[in-house]
Amino acid sequence: MKPGDIDGWRAAVRPNTGCSLAETVGNPGLDVLDIPTVSAIAHEAGMPLLVDSTLTSPG
Repeated sequence: MKPGDIDGWRAAVRPNTGCSLAETVGNPGLDVLDIPTVSAIAHEAGMPLLVDSTLTSPG
């Protein structure tokens, strides 16, 4: 699923989903995640959002 596919994020949530995992900048397409929106979807489902920011620069 592409990071910007908000409907896909919603559709991926199942009753047994424990958390959502995403990359700040997706690999390999370099798509930027809409963290506030995806976070809201995860929190509405009562689960955390883990965000991998390995690719982004510290500065």
